[in-house]
Amino acid sequence: METEEWIDQQEKSDDSPSEIDQKVHHHARLDKENGVISQGMVTTLCGMQIKPRPQARNFPCCPLCALLMDKPCK
Repeated sequence: METEEWIDQQEKSDDSPSEIDQKVHHHARLDKENGVISQGMVTTLCGMQIKPRPQARNFPCCPLCALLMDKPCK
């Protein structure tokens, strides 16, 4: 059962990644339409638009990115 506190945490008005998204690494889309966009942002396989975070390579793979890659991340 969801609590009101949990719902309040999910209703963010800004586009910043959630704490959960910051503790995983994402994989960027590598097609012509979804390369690097304005201000150094990239679109990930799971649809997020984030700035590259080199330190994130030490975190586990985003479950949705892994699912969309059809293989586990190494």
